[in-house]
Amino acid sequence: MARHSITCRAASEEHHTGILAVLEEAAPEIPVDLNSADKQEIIKAIIFQCCGSGNSLVAVDAKGAVVGFVLAKPGFHEFQCYFNAIHRCEQGVA
Repeated sequence: MARHSITCRAASEEHHTGILAVLEEAAPEIPVDLNSADKQEIIKAIIFQCCGSGNSLVAVDAKGAVVGFVLAKPGFHEFQCYFNAIHRCEQGVA
C-alpha cells in the first residue's frame, strides 16, 4: 500500500473547515454530537479557540488537506485536549 506524505504543523484558523470535516467523519467513533446547528456552532467555537491558542496541531497531506488534528488549549494548570482524530483513509481502514 502506498503511503501518503503527511506533515504536522501548528493549527491556524484557516484549518477550521478541514478540522470540522475530519471531526464530522469521526463523530460516531468519539464522544461528540454534531446533530444540531446549535451543537455544530459550539464545536466551531471550540475549533477557533483551540486553533487560536497556538497549542493545536493539524496533519496535512501533500495537497494541504487536513487529515488529522489535535485540538488543545491551555487550562488553568494544564493543557485541555478537546478532540483528536485522523481521517479514515490515513488510518489504513479505507
